[in-house]
Amino acid sequence: MYLCSMIPLLGLGIMEIGILVLAVLFLFGGNKMKGLAREIVQGYGKVKDVRDSVEKEIKDTITTIDITKEDK
Repeated sequence: MYLCSMIPLLGLGIMEIGILVLAVLFLFGGNKMKGLAREIVQGYGKVKDVRDSVEKEIKDTITTIDITKEDK
């Protein structure tokens, strides 16, 4: 969804995007594209894991602060 909202800002139409995809495919080849896509997905998964970990840590800290305030 985010990428779709950015395309008009970049001034790219369907034809330009298609040409870019074909150019990248010719430059890197099909096998390298599969590997690149796999690495991107793995990287996204790692970023998501870190984000979830930080979010949990923040929630735990807030809960601890609230419990400490209630004890006083």
